[in-house]
Amino acid sequence: MTIRIASDRLLIAVNPRNEQLWVYNGDHLRRWSFEHRAQLQRWSEDAKYENRPVPSFSERRRMAARKYRNRMESATHEIAAQLAGYAKQRHFSNVCYDDAEHAFCEGLP
Repeated sequence: MTIRIASDRLLIAVNPRNEQLWVYNGDHLRRWSFEHRAQLQRWSEDAKYENRPVPSFSERRRMAARKYRNRMESATHEIAAQLAGYAKQRHFSNVCYDDAEHAFCEGLP
């Protein structure tokens, strides 16, 4: 079984005949990534006008980054476990991962 990323889906699993077997869209990961990048950009813009060495919202920014990392790590582990379960259930002896495509979600771990 080969797993690959598409520009419009997080994961697509295909068999050796290139027939689609399993799809995971992962739209929520895209949304989380976009929202996180947008918030960081807004905080970056706001920090330009702070006259303090450490912006008043730096702790919120740090906590938001931690929350985002934890969410993405948890989600990717859960998705990987689902995929591994599927491969085991279908008795695939080999799973290849092709990550040549990166357009689905910027910064995806």
